[in-house]
Amino acid sequence: MKRIGVLDCNNFFVSCERLLRPDLQNKPVIVLSGNDGCVVARSKEIKDKGIPMGVPYFQIKDTIKEMGAVVFSSNFALYRDVSRRVFEVLRTEFPSLEQYSIDEAFFYIDNDDLDKVEMVRKKIEHWIGVPVSIGVAESKTQAKYVNSVAKKTGLVEVWSKERWDNESVRIKLTDVWGVGKSLATSFKNENLIYVSDLLSWSSRSLHEKFGITAVRLRSELIGAPFFSISDKNQEKKSIMSSNSLPHPTNEIATLESEFCRHVHAVAQDLFVSGLLAEKLKVALYPSRFSDFSGYGFSLETKFDIPTNDIFILTKEALRLFKRGFRQKVPYKRVVVVVSDLVRVEHISVNLFGYSNSDITNDVSRLLFSINEKHRTNLLRLATQSIDKNTNFVQKRYLSPKYTTSWTDLKIVKAK
Repeated sequence: MKRIGVLDCNNFFVSCERLLRPDLQNKPVIVLSGNDGCVVARSKEIKDKGIPMGVPYFQIKDTIKEMGAVVFSSNFALYRDVSRRVFEVLRTEFPSLEQYSIDEAFFYIDNDDLDKVEMVRKKIEHWIGVPVSIGVAESKTQAKYVNSVAKKTGLVEVWSKERWDNESVRIKLTDVWGVGKSLATSFKNENLIYVSDLLSWSSRSLHEKFGITAVRLRSELIGAPFFSISDKNQEKKSIMSSNSLPHPTNEIATLESEFCRHVHAVAQDLFVSGLLAEKLKVALYPSRFSDFSGYGFSLETKFDIPTNDIFILTKEALRLFKRGFRQKVPYKRVVVVVSDLVRVEHISVNLFGYSNSDITNDVSRLLFSINEKHRTNLLRLATQSIDKNTNFVQKRYLSPKYTTSWTDLKIVKAK
C-alpha cells in the first residue's frame, strides 16, 4: 500500500542564507522580496517578535535594527540551486516525486519503506545543510497537516489511519490545506469547526450545501486520495517579468532599457524551458497613488510563428511600448508577459514553409546557451543598459551566489 509524504524545507530562504554563514545560527534573519520591498522569509527569532510576513521593509526597519537582525535581498540563484540538491537526494530514495514549490514536494512511499524517511531527513540535513520536516499520511491533505505537526516537533511524523481518526476531533478545519477564508466561513455558518464535524456529513449533503470542493476535501480527509502525485512537471501557461521603479519616470531611454531587460528574462526562460510564445503583452503603469493612476496601458500582439527569439520579442515589445507611451505620464511599474506557450518539438517547422531559424536564430540561441552555461546574464542586447546605476531592481543586501558562481566561491585560508 502506498502512502503520501510531504517534505518541506524549514524557513527555506533563511536556511539557504545561513548555509555558509554559521555565525547567523540562532540570530534574527530576514529575507526581502525581489525589489527589497517587503518581508518574504523570517527566522524563528523574527517570528517570535511578532513581525508578520509581507510587511513592507520600511515599516520595520528601525525595529529590526534594534534587534540586531541581519537583512538579505532575495538570492534566487542560490535558492534554486539548493532546492535542486535537496530534491535530488529525496528522489534517490523516493523517485515518484512531485515538486510543489521551490521548498516543498509530495512523494509516494510504500509501507515497507517508512524506515527510510528519517534516514532521508538526516541525509539532507547532513549533506545539504538545510533542515527539513517530513509528514506522512494517507492523502496529500492529511500529509500537509501532519507536516505542520512535524515542523513543531522537529521529528518525522508518520500518522496511521487510527491516529488520524483519533486526532480529527481536535484538528480545526481552518488549519487544513485547501480551506480558504471563504470556505471556512461557510463551514462555520453550518457549525463545522473540526475535521470530525465535516466527516459526519455525507458526500451528497456536502455537495448540495458547499459544492464539489467540499466533497473532494472530505475524500482527502478520510484517507481516500482525490489528488494523485504527478512526477511530471506541469507546463507553464505564461511567463512574466516585472518590477516597480524606485522613482516614477517618463524618460524614454530609461523605460526602453527596462522593457529590454524584462524581455531578456522571459526569452531566456522560454529557451531554457524549451518553449515558444504565441503572444506577447507589455504594460506600463503609473503609481496607483498618483494623479496619473488611470493613465497606464497594456498592449498585446500575437505572432504568426511561435517564437522565443530575443530579437523578435524585443522588437515587438518596443513597438508596443512606443504605441502606448505618453510623454507627460510618469510611469512606475514595467510588465512583460509571454503566453499561449507551446513546446518547441510540437511545432512542425517544415509544414508551413519556415525553418528552425524562424523560431530562434543562431545568435539568440548562442546568447542563451552561454548565459545558461555560466548561469549569468553575461551576454545581452545593446538595447539593455549595462550601467549598474540604471538597474532598478534593488538588491542592496544580496548575498554571494556561493554555489553557482566561481567568483563567489567561499575562500578558506589555512594557517
